[in-house]
Amino acid sequence: MKNDSGDARHLMRMVFVVPLFIAVGLVAGELSSGWSANAHHEAEEKTDTKMKTDMKMEMATTGIFDGVGEIIALVPEKTQVVVGHEEIKGFMKAMPMGMGYAVESLDLLKRLKPGDRVRFKIDAAKKMIVAIELLQ
Repeated sequence: MKNDSGDARHLMRMVFVVPLFIAVGLVAGELSSGWSANAHHEAEEKTDTKMKTDMKMEMATTGIFDGVGEIIALVPEKTQVVVGHEEIKGFMKAMPMGMGYAVESLDLLKRLKPGDRVRFKIDAAKKMIVAIELLQ
């Protein structure tokens, strides 16, 4: 009889204690992986912040600067042009995907179409293209 109650207690331990250890292990695993994911997320944020800082445009505030690029789009209703351009020394880093600029006159856009290679002059104070010519 004594042996039967020992077996019953052993069985009770197995039924309750083992699942308890499993549950504690799972919770601990979730907490540690959550911490790891959080640490990874924080590292990504730091990298992202550094990238944003490195990508800041260094724009001059006065002067006329020469640029070379490609017409991405014409926006005559807003008197603007979108130009993907190389670095404009002293004014702005390269913007190969395009940057929208006001143009001094709609006449500057008349002979242009998307895909044209151009040389242009930009007035830094006005942030406006004041001259533009097709490149051959």
